[in-house]
Amino acid sequence: MQITDRATEAAKVNIDCVAHLMMLFKRGQWTINKMLDSKDLLLTTPAAVKIIATHTGLPESDILEDSAVLAEAS
Repeated sequence: MQITDRATEAAKVNIDCVAHLMMLFKRGQWTINKMLDSKDLLLTTPAAVKIIATHTGLPESDILEDSAVLAEAS
């Protein structure tokens, strides 16, 4: 699984989402932004997905995408 572009963009502009991800991963704002930019695998954990869903209003289906499908499309 991989986080979608839509989810990373929505999370980056939502300060509450970034703040909760900072608390979850015990990392600073710059690190969270780097994680979002690089689509870090940690963002696909259930706790991170729940935070992103709660603060962006996106359903899980818009947050995660199957990386196997992405590989086939390439």
